[in-house]
Amino acid sequence: QNAYSKGLYGNTPSVAVGKNSIANGGTAIAVGTYATVNEVGTSFSQGIAIGGGALPGQGATVIGDQAIAIGGNTKAFGHSSIVIGGDDADRMTSTRAVYTDITTGRPAVATVSDAVKALTGYEIK
Repeated sequence: QNAYSKGLYGNTPSVAVGKNSIANGGTAIAVGTYATVNEVGTSFSQGIAIGGGALPGQGATVIGDQAIAIGGNTKAFGHSSIVIGGDDADRMTSTRAVYTDITTGRPAVATVSDAVKALTGYEIK
């Protein structure tokens, strides 16, 4: 049967490994399938999430303080965020985007890849 892991904060260090993992505040860390770290009323702290995916929030996540996310459908959101991975960059870069052209100040439409290059000079690889 699928385990539901949830390390809650308080004066207890968190850890959670497995299917519906979450880990909330404290010293957190989550690891597997739906990973997460700080949802549910959030109380930020040490973060880290590491992977997973295939539905509800599609894995990793985090939200604040010391953040970090790593794999799957990562997101890290705030404070000292670091995200590594993201398995759908190829789809994202070909998505059409509306942005403000920095030379004309007018709206422009391009792929995300072309918009980033126009705005920063860098290519997404």
